[in-house]
Amino acid sequence: MKRMTFAAALLAGTFSVAAYAADAPVVPPAAPTEEAVEAVQEAVALTREGYANMATIGNLYEIEAANVAWERSKSEEVKAFAKMLIADHTAANAKLDVIVSQADGSVPSSLDDEHQKMIDDLKAADDAAFDGVFVKQQKEAHEKALAMHEAYASKGDDAALKDFATESVKTVQAHLKHLQTLPGA
Repeated sequence: MKRMTFAAALLAGTFSVAAYAADAPVVPPAAPTEEAVEAVQEAVALTREGYANMATIGNLYEIEAANVAWERSKSEEVKAFAKMLIADHTAANAKLDVIVSQADGSVPSSLDDEHQKMIDDLKAADDAAFDGVFVKQQKEAHEKALAMHEAYASKGDDAALKDFATESVKTVQAHLKHLQTLPGA
């Protein structure tokens, strides 16, 4: 008899839970944490193709942002920095393209959505705030680029790209140092 009462209680409890679950709202899975997203991005960045694509897009962004700064800035210091960015990042992308194409690969020829939004924001900045927006974007972009190049230089899987990353670290560090001297820094 006790077994039957226990079984009946268990069965009733099962139906109660099932009924509750049917009425409960469906909760979507939690969004990935920022750390998880960064881990995935780092893993992609450290592959040959991922690194080459990210470095190319970064260079394309720098060139386009510098062209906007060359046209819009009223500061001679910012214009000189923009001219340097155009030269350095154009040369870097040319070298990167050669390295990748020697291995029968290809690199992107346009910006991704994130970098295009940065260009759009830069173009939308009013004249009085332009240099500050440009300098802020440059600091953030160069800090991310430095981390990416350092990571690939130490953990990358392609010798030619590791050498490129090591050279890029020096260039990006020089750009970050120069940024500190600009108006709005």
